[in-house]
Amino acid sequence: MTRLTERFGILIRAEFFNAFNHANFNNPSGSFTSGSFGRLTGASAGRIGQVSAKFLW
Repeated sequence: MTRLTERFGILIRAEFFNAFNHANFNNPSGSFTSGSFGRLTGASAGRIGQVSAKFLW
C-alpha cells in the first residue's frame, strides 16, 4: 500500500494466470461408448491477466 497522505492510501494489485502460456489440457473422455474415448478434446483458457486498484480512506 502506498500512502498518499496520512489518511488516504492506494493499493494496486496485479494477478496473472498461466503467464507463460503453457497448454493445460482437459481430462480425456472416459466414456467407453463415446467415439472420442481417450482423446483430449479441449484445453483451459490461455494467458489471463488482471489489474486492480483500491482507494483507502
